[in-house]
Amino acid sequence: MQSDGLHEQSDRTMATQPERAETYGQFGATFVDRLRIYLVGLTINRYTSKRSGLDVLDLGCGYHAGYLKAMHSRLRSGTGIDYRVSEKVQNIPRLRFVQDSIESALPRLAGEQFDLVLFISVLEHVWDPLSC
Repeated sequence: MQSDGLHEQSDRTMATQPERAETYGQFGATFVDRLRIYLVGLTINRYTSKRSGLDVLDLGCGYHAGYLKAMHSRLRSGTGIDYRVSEKVQNIPRLRFVQDSIESALPRLAGEQFDLVLFISVLEHVWDPLSC
């Protein structure tokens, strides 16, 4: 294991994890992408519709943090993790972002608690799933 003061990372992860070129949605979305986001958003709202004051963690939130924005009126706080997030989204009250890999960001959130964790269409993009 190697440490940079903020987190530890296995040698295997460091050796196989290239620099990310972009984040989901950073350069636009197709009709199918937008439809998927809409349908998943409906499902999230169906299962959380009666709750408010939620603390939500969205792993792999995407460039525009669509699910956190859709739930914003019911959030006490929203935390998104992704490599890049738009400046516009970063300025939304009650939302905060960790711009890093999930593997690197999670240890920094170890002492926090969340009512809901979103991990939607992300597992196949994680470099070292066992470290999460």
